Amino acid sequence: MITNLKFTIRQITCLVAVAQERHFGRAAESLNISQPSLSRRVRDLEDAIGAQLLRRDKGKVGLTPAGEAFLYGSQDALNILRNASEQAVRVNAGQIGHLFIGYGDFTINGILPDLFQSFRVAHPDITTEHLQDGSPVLLNELRRKRLDFAFVTGPINDPEFDTLQVQSNALVVALYREHPLTRKGVIDIKDIAGEPIVLSTPHLWRMYLQHVYALFDKAGLSPKIVQTAHNSDGLFGLVAGRMGITLYPDCALNYRRKGVELRPLSGSTLIPSFLTWRSGELTPLQESFLAFTRAFVQSEVDDELDQ
Repeated sequence: MITNLKFTIRQITCLVAVAQERHFGRAAESLNISQPSLSRRVRDLEDAIGAQLLRRDKGKVGLTPAGEAFLYGSQDALNILRNASEQAVRVNAGQIGHLFIGYGDFTINGILPDLFQSFRVAHPDITTEHLQDGSPVLLNELRRKRLDFAFVTGPINDPEFDTLQVQSNALVVALYREHPLTRKGVIDIKDIAGEPIVLSTPHLWRMYLQHVYALFDKAGLSPKIVQTAHNSDGLFGLVAGRMGITLYPDCALNYRRKGVELRPLSGSTLIPSFLTWRSGELTPLQESFLAFTRAFVQSEVDDELDQ
């Protein structure tokens, strides 16, 4: 039994070429090596295996039974190695692999559906797994290396992370359908002074709420918060149930809820969303996703400028 393989892939390739050409000269030419070199490599292979693999009879070359058995198995091995080599090259080029990506409510109601779909078409051999949660939770998961990327609400002022802005949204006011303010085309922040407001849970939507509170502070007002919700479904459900009104980025225009009307908010601040990743060297796979996202965002900007 062979316990220590002492032959090389190059030697096996030489045997395969001779078996296919049935001639040492033609086989050497196909491999772009000299005939003596080819013959030596085949003899070394036979010595390593301990069996004669080729019959050499007056210029005619053929496989021995041992050679046929070895060739049958070695061709399968070579195919496996070629496939492994191709896979390694593709992994190194960031063309294959698995990514863990986190996102929040604003980006999944904004840029992400088109981005994810386009990325799957361009990179069918890269699979993705997703986590939806609040920005603080996603950043913590990113910090603990449980995510490759996270789409979160800004601002992000942490040297541990690098960012790419992917969207920017003005605020709209979400009202239940019978609310008197639905008669207005545009709503001013002073119009909702004293109105019962439902907002998101502070520990999950902390970054977003900074923008909302700053808007009220600038107008010298304080929001009358009557209830909170963990996510967009909860917010719009409470509005539809007449518990109050809410402020939400205008990506809500992509999110329709029966019984809810949306109106622009004048003088609204812009809410930025960022693709975020850990600072430092990226893997080829991560580089592929980042480069694709950067190009996708730029194309979106160019389309807006053309309109």
